[in-house]
Amino acid sequence: MTSPPPPPRGRKPARRPSEATDQRRGRRRPAAGWARFHPRWLWADAQDWCRGRNPWWRLPLLLWGWFILARVLTQAQGFTPVDWLNFGIHELGHLLAIPFGQFIHVLAGSAAQIAVPLGSIIMFIRQRDYFGAAFCFCWLAESWLYLSHYIGDAQDQLLPLATPFGVEGIHDWHYLLDTLGLLQRTPAIAALAWGAALISVGIYLALATWLLWCMVRPGSTWTDAPDSNP
Repeated sequence: MTSPPPPPRGRKPARRPSEATDQRRGRRRPAAGWARFHPRWLWADAQDWCRGRNPWWRLPLLLWGWFILARVLTQAQGFTPVDWLNFGIHELGHLLAIPFGQFIHVLAGSAAQIAVPLGSIIMFIRQRDYFGAAFCFCWLAESWLYLSHYIGDAQDQLLPLATPFGVEGIHDWHYLLDTLGLLQRTPAIAALAWGAALISVGIYLALATWLLWCMVRPGSTWTDAPDSNP
């Protein structure tokens, strides 16, 4: 079996189209594997990603973040569409954890509604969708706010319990904290969840504002549209 002949002298091997396109646009090629999660790489690659992105159709998502900040600061209890999504994830977590004993089964609902936004952040970073990753912090803030109300109700148990299967349920956090002997620490634990919500929405607003600024700063041109891959 013979090896292919070398390219003619004086001519460079042709680059792949994706590589040539990236170099013409002045963009970095994505780092391999988990190396793209290095802070220095993320900082530089996010700025490259912002080139040519249209900020104006992303602006409503930034405004939504300010709305969530107001909800966190006022500890609002009304449901938003995202809260209904979180409720579905919460119940799915319970369902998937049925084989692992009652404590894990009860804990899994709250754990799932925190784990899914965190996992989505990782997913969007791996896909180089930095605004999508930032928005997941806003989603995470809503999950923490929901949990802060649920945890804070562990002693009084005044919140109505909703179960999708029509059976009488238990108050997750009354059971968890009572089992761990922490029921008297309910206000402090609820305050930690509220603080996590405040930090999460603060991270989102900071990242989203910076990304939008990178899109509108002098020299930027917008080529993407709402229906294109961001």
